[in-house]
Amino acid sequence: MRLFTETDSGNVGHTASTVHLARSWGSRALIWNGFGEVAWAKAALPEVLRRYTRGKPEPSQNIDESGWAIVNKDEKTGKSIGTFEFVSIDDKWGEKGYRQKLFQQSMQYMTEYLSVEKWLTRSFDWASLGEVVVVDVSRSMLPHCSYHSFI
Repeated sequence: MRLFTETDSGNVGHTASTVHLARSWGSRALIWNGFGEVAWAKAALPEVLRRYTRGKPEPSQNIDESGWAIVNKDEKTGKSIGTFEFVSIDDKWGEKGYRQKLFQQSMQYMTEYLSVEKWLTRSFDWASLGEVVVVDVSRSMLPHCSYHSFI
């Protein structure tokens, strides 16, 4: 996939992909949420491996020994905060509620544009689970992820 193209005048121009990224509120929210807000946890992976996995036969399964836990701590207690607690915190330089809005917009974009719920419901044999109920814990925001119940 080409992100940019050279125009006749020697300038760099958008392709269909980058035009969409530049103009779509949803793609901007998804990218900012993924890279600007939560990617720091991925960047902490080398430190996680050094601290909690080196010399052990298996990686740690403890949530407090994760990249997320290293970079997202409560300033008062020093303990790791969960994703939804993180989203509810208004950053010192952000407008009030911006993280909630960003998260909501990225989920809405995934539902409406990327059709994530269709992919999730069609890519797994839910009927093979037998008699179960799938609970959508995020229904208050948008219908995504756990879209169907099978009883």
